[in-house]
Amino acid sequence: MVVVSPPLNSTDDSTSSSFHATDGPDTSAGITGGIVVAILALSMGYSVALYFLYRYSEHHPKDLNKVPGVKFQKFIPLVYVFLISSCLVEASISMWLLAQYAHTRSFPNVGTRDGIRLSLFTAIWTLLCSTAYLVLFAHPALSNHPVASIGSQALWTLATWCFWVACVAVLNQSLPLADADDPCAGAVYCGQVRADFGVAIIEMLVLTASMFALTWLLWRNYRRPSTRRF
Repeated sequence: MVVVSPPLNSTDDSTSSSFHATDGPDTSAGITGGIVVAILALSMGYSVALYFLYRYSEHHPKDLNKVPGVKFQKFIPLVYVFLISSCLVEASISMWLLAQYAHTRSFPNVGTRDGIRLSLFTAIWTLLCSTAYLVLFAHPALSNHPVASIGSQALWTLATWCFWVACVAVLNQSLPLADADDPCAGAVYCGQVRADFGVAIIEMLVLTASMFALTWLLWRNYRRPSTRRF
């Protein structure tokens, strides 16, 4: 008796390379909903905390240095607020991507996975440190701590800038994110990966401008040794 073997399942090959599928990617609504709720709750908590910090700083104003860099000092809290907001966006995108890729088991490659993990770590690092520096800068008593000095902020800015440069480099090397003709080489969640990459570039540019501003403040204070640091 001749036994006819069943035809091979053609879906096996497509499953092994699901990240190149032409159909829409398989996403988990539960993961999306959980991350959205968590980020919204965290954002609301930050908004309330920043509001009370602003009210406290209004009732207990601190004296800004009487130097030409006083205008920069007024804008420093806005820079930290922007970093906090953008890091919340970056962290939410990175967490969503990692959760969805783990759910579908379809990481495009190891470099993309490592780049997204690095962007998540850097976003959390920047978020926590920016929050701490914002509190130190706005509080009239804590602003005199050495950690809140221009030199300390400049060192932190340089270190954090290096992290974001690494994120941009790893993500761009793993996938052709800047290629308009074939973005992401057909990988799923391309829009989200490019958004993660774009926010990382924005963070890098903001920190680059901050380094120039802090360097200028350091130079002005060095030229005026009698002035107080902020």
